[in-house]
Amino acid sequence: ASLKPIFRDNQVVEVIGSCVDITERKCIEEALRKSEENYRLIAENALDLIRVVDTEGRIKYASPSHQAILGVSPESLLGQPCFSLINPSEQEKARIQFREMVTSKKKLQKEFLYSAPNGSTLLFDVNGMPVLGETGDVEKVVVVARDITERRRTENLLRNSDKLSVIGELAAGIAHEIRNPLTALKGFIQFLHHKEENTQYLDVMLSEVERINAITSELLLLAKPQALDFKKHRLSALLHSVITLLEPQATLTNVQFQVRLEDEMLEIVCEEKQLKQVFINIIKNGIEAMPTGGLIMIEAKIMNQTDVLIRFIDQGQGISDELIPKLGEPFYSTKEKGTGLGLMVSYKIIKEHRGSISFHSVLNRGTTVDILLPLSAF
Repeated sequence: ASLKPIFRDNQVVEVIGSCVDITERKCIEEALRKSEENYRLIAENALDLIRVVDTEGRIKYASPSHQAILGVSPESLLGQPCFSLINPSEQEKARIQFREMVTSKKKLQKEFLYSAPNGSTLLFDVNGMPVLGETGDVEKVVVVARDITERRRTENLLRNSDKLSVIGELAAGIAHEIRNPLTALKGFIQFLHHKEENTQYLDVMLSEVERINAITSELLLLAKPQALDFKKHRLSALLHSVITLLEPQATLTNVQFQVRLEDEMLEIVCEEKQLKQVFINIIKNGIEAMPTGGLIMIEAKIMNQTDVLIRFIDQGQGISDELIPKLGEPFYSTKEKGTGLGLMVSYKIIKEHRGSISFHSVLNRGTTVDILLPLSAF
C-alpha cells in the first residue's frame, strides 16, 4: 500500500491511497523459501557427497557428508578443484570427462576411486548434472557421489562364491590324481636319501614334493565338505593359541604381536579348527610381508551388539588397489611361492560362518584385514 498527500495552500487537503494485492507474490516467495529450506535440509543430511562446482570445476558448495565419509571438512574444499578428491591415477581422466560434460550439456555418470586423508581408497558412483542458465549455457554443475565400496565388495564375494563351487569340484579330482603318484615319489626319495651320494639334490626334491603335498591338502580342504562342529569358544583363547603357534616363525624375522581385545571374556559361536586356520593364514601372510621385522596388531571389538570385528594390521609392503580384488582367487598370490589357496580357503570358511572378510592396504605402509563374524548361534 502507498499514500500520497495532496496539498493546497501548503495544507494537506486530501490523501490518495493505493493498494496492490501481493497475496500471490507472497505465497510464491514463501513457497520458494520453504523449497530452499527443504533442499538445504536434504543436502545437509544426505549420506551422499553433494557438491556444486563452477564450469572450471572449482567447488562452490560441499555437503557436510564430506567430513563423515572422507574425513575432509566442507569449508576446506571451497575454491578447490573437485578433481582433488579423486585418486591421482584417475584425475586426468576425470578432468577430460568433466570438460566434455560442460561442452555437451549432458549429464555424466561414472565410477571413480576417491582418496581419503587417512590413506584409504573408496569407490564412488559419481553423477554430474549440468545446470543451464537463461542463455542456455552451463552455469554450474551439481555433483552427487555415492560410496559403493561395500556394494562392489559384496558383488565380488558373490562372484567368488560361484567360482568356489566350480573350483571345488575340480580341486577334488585334481588333488586325488596328484596325491597318488606323489605318495610313491616321496617314498622313493626317502629311500634314496639314506644313501650319501647327491643328498643335496634329494633335499631339494623332498622339499618340493612336500610343497606339492601341501597344495593338494589345501585343494582337498577347499573341495571336501567338512564336518562342522559349531560351539561357543572364547575369542581371546583362539587368538592367543594361534599366536603361540606362530611366535617362533615371527621371532626369526623380528616380528612382534600386539593384541587389544575389547572384552577378554567374549565368546563366539564358531568351528574352532577352521577359524584358527583362517587366523593362521592371515597372520602368516603378515609375518611374510615383513622380512625385516615389524609389528602385527590384532584388535577385536563388538559391532552393533550383534557382530564382532576382528582386525589384523601389519606394517608390511602393502598391496596396490588394483590387486586387492584378486585376493582369494585360486593360484593368485603376491608371494613368490604362494598359491593363493590359503586365502581362498579363508574366504570359504568365513562364508560358512556367515561372516565377511575385507582388505585395506597402502603400499609401503601395510595391510589391514577385517573379519566380521556374528555373535549369535546358528
